[in-house]
Amino acid sequence: MTLTDQDLAPARVAGRFEAALFDFDGTIAESYHVWRRVDETFLARRGIPCPDGLGAELASRGFRAGAAWLIDRFGLDETVDEVCDEWNALGAELYLEQVRLRPGVSEYLRALKGAGVKTALVTNNDPGVIAALGPHIDRRLFDAEVYGREVRRDKRFPDIYAEGARRLGARPERALVFEDIAVGLSSAKRIGMTGVGVLSEDPHQDRDALAAAAAITIPDFQSLACA
Repeated sequence: MTLTDQDLAPARVAGRFEAALFDFDGTIAESYHVWRRVDETFLARRGIPCPDGLGAELASRGFRAGAAWLIDRFGLDETVDEVCDEWNALGAELYLEQVRLRPGVSEYLRALKGAGVKTALVTNNDPGVIAALGPHIDRRLFDAEVYGREVRRDKRFPDIYAEGARRLGARPERALVFEDIAVGLSSAKRIGMTGVGVLSEDPHQDRDALAAAAAITIPDFQSLACA
């Protein structure tokens, strides 16, 4: 299925889809700089320089699988829980100070809900980190929230998207997925979902792969909020 910008107008979405699922980091919030800083700080404490592309390696894996990969990659002595706890502590502090929803996101989510489209947050992030945003994000914008630690496999597999649709009572083939990583869109597509690729500030985002996996790519949400 291919889409146009007009197809993403809330009234048009409501005519074709039952639900819309949204990733957080890089999709509805520009947070690449925060996680890059978390990675740099974490590795610097161990005397390890942060290599280019590390964020892309971790993005699809989620916290626990990403922590296990990092431990193996750099030969660390820590446990997965210890790595995740340190990441969460660093991330929560920086999120409160620096992360906000992208312009137009709140308005678009409200318009979708007003049109009768159910919405879900589907993120590999930790609920404690999202909660650290406090008043900067209205959690009522989402009818459901699904976190990576609540499903068996990471975003290289469709588990989190399938669970998001299940919690919303939506059929996968009637669900839109907004993502900034191609591997996530490819996973969602395997169970019949339609993907919207969202361009981000991450210089390592593979935009060609994103476009290939998506029914449409968008640069931001501002025009959609006004549609």
